[in-house]
Amino acid sequence: MLPDYAIIDPVMVMSLPQSITADTGLDALTQSIESYQSTWRNDFSDALCLHAIRLIFEYLPRVHADGSIVRRASTCTMRRPSAASVLEIRRRRWRIAWGHALGALFHVPHGRTVALFLPYTIEFYVIARQSLCGHRQSAGTPG
Repeated sequence: MLPDYAIIDPVMVMSLPQSITADTGLDALTQSIESYQSTWRNDFSDALCLHAIRLIFEYLPRVHADGSIVRRASTCTMRRPSAASVLEIRRRRWRIAWGHALGALFHVPHGRTVALFLPYTIEFYVIARQSLCGHRQSAGTPG
């Protein structure tokens, strides 16, 4: 489910209200964190996730405080497709399914709802990874 085209224009996001900037940043951040926690790991997707997480933490607070800074807005805007492409590689979207349901029911922005479910998603992946490692060890293969 990848789009054919994406319009990435940092000038468009410069006039967003701070709450939308924050919610959008939370969405990109949770995409990156969920993808990094996924059981479908590989070096390529890990590198994209970690890079996106680092840049979002570095630039989102600055863009939230002053959205008129084009370079900062551009950097945050570019993390979005990077994080989304990793999700397609890993095909794990638990927090998105839960976030859509909560957002539709209570009319809460998507970025905020997926951020609410991130701790539970991480917990799920920790349990899944432990289970996967246990099965591999019992089968005699390295975990």
